[in-house]
Amino acid sequence: KEMATTAVGEVWVTATSGHGGGCDVRRLAFAYPLRLVSPGGDGGGGGGNGGRKTEAAKAAASAHRDVYVLNHGGGLLGGDRIALRVRLDGGCSVSLLTQGSTKVYRARPAAVAPQSTTTMTTTTTSISPRLAPPSAQLVVARVDAGGLLCVLPDPTTLFGGAAFEQRQRVTLCGRGAGVVLLDWFTSGRRARGEAWRFAAYESAVRIDVEDDEDEEVNEDDVEDGEEGEDDGEPATEEADGGSESGVGQKDGGVDGSRHRRHRRRQLRKRTLFRDAWSLRDDAQLPGSGGGDSESSYAWRVRPYHCFATLVLAGGRAARLARSALVAFAALPRVGGDARRRRRQQPGIDDDDDSEAPPRLVWTASPLVGLGPTTAGQEYGAVVRVAGVDTWEVREFLKLRLAGLEAEIGAPDLFSRAV
Repeated sequence: KEMATTAVGEVWVTATSGHGGGCDVRRLAFAYPLRLVSPGGDGGGGGGNGGRKTEAAKAAASAHRDVYVLNHGGGLLGGDRIALRVRLDGGCSVSLLTQGSTKVYRARPAAVAPQSTTTMTTTTTSISPRLAPPSAQLVVARVDAGGLLCVLPDPTTLFGGAAFEQRQRVTLCGRGAGVVLLDWFTSGRRARGEAWRFAAYESAVRIDVEDDEDEEVNEDDVEDGEEGEDDGEPATEEADGGSESGVGQKDGGVDGSRHRRHRRRQLRKRTLFRDAWSLRDDAQLPGSGGGDSESSYAWRVRPYHCFATLVLAGGRAARLARSALVAFAALPRVGGDARRRRRQQPGIDDDDDSEAPPRLVWTASPLVGLGPTTAGQEYGAVVRVAGVDTWEVREFLKLRLAGLEAEIGAPDLFSRAV
């Protein structure tokens, strides 16, 4: 019998030096049921070579790497938990890909000891079904200055009665760090009549920005022989007036006071974007054979069967973000003008306000909070889309990501992703 397991994985891509430069997978570690594969750049820690790389692999190092996130058995069993940590050095780009949709199998009831209830005349023994822990996936990533992380999996598909939780957190560190993150899911196995019959789906995305800033500090009225206060922050002091000693120079003021000026490096971190999906079936008891009837949330998502959130933030993702915002601004707005044009069509009743919902709807919103760069203001955007069929959403995403292949130097990316 298959048992739920916990797996931890790690990806570390670092810039290489020497002839040709580029980037290399320095560490690739994983445990069952998780498997990580990087074609042409398989790092140590689970690759079976103890971290040693062949000369051919070293020569193949480039500025972009693909890492496939795979699961033995083709999906997640009820209770499986995966934690993946990604570290990306500056100047490198990495795509996290899958070889197919992430399948989440039906949650099974956890083992519960029989409960006995005794009355004056009888003793009743019963077993109360209890939900097994949901399948879960955690992704924590750190992208250094100039790096670009592309999270482009196939959609998540939950079987009837399945429960799944996902948390993804990316920290952009320094100027020019960027992320392209796609989070999407389907209604389930429609061909088997399981559309919107999973028990629970929760997915949260968080993007943080971390900046190093030099702050100039003036300390007045410092007496001779007295040192400035130590606030515990790492500080690099520069003498006012060109002292070469590295210690703040004290100058006598006109009023006899003493002044010292130094520069202190401060770390500032803020949340740029936070978003979450939560669908729970109020009527279904997960893990007790549920998933055979339509869920209580199905009416909220009809007539669509695929939903996607695409985050484009910072660095080399800025051009894609601007393109999405411009394209959305050019769309005709739903309202009076569109309704009047429809009523002018032959055969349309003037009193008929009903309209068939479009097969695909989308929106784009700007992300604020990214600091200025040498090229001007840095842009970010979040694109949300819903479609009747998965293939329609897939084609839309390819359109929105047009230009990414050239940006990262991977001309065949879309043949392997999205």
